[in-house]
Amino acid sequence: MIIPPLPWWIVGLCYGVGLWVFALYIMAHIFAGLPPFLGFIQLTWASLVGHMLFGFMTALVVRYRHGW
Repeated sequence: MIIPPLPWWIVGLCYGVGLWVFALYIMAHIFAGLPPFLGFIQLTWASLVGHMLFGFMTALVVRYRHGW
């Protein structure tokens, strides 16, 4: 194992942050030509919260579906 086991909710939040970085740096900046992380406007932070909420809820669903 590379890293120690983490609580499901931390994994979910980190997954959301990873998606946020992918969306706002890789997709928006590199592919669409927009400023990195949209120049850190208010939408950037709202997007971070939304992606973290998505990651949390995804981890919660996986947790309950697998009976952990």
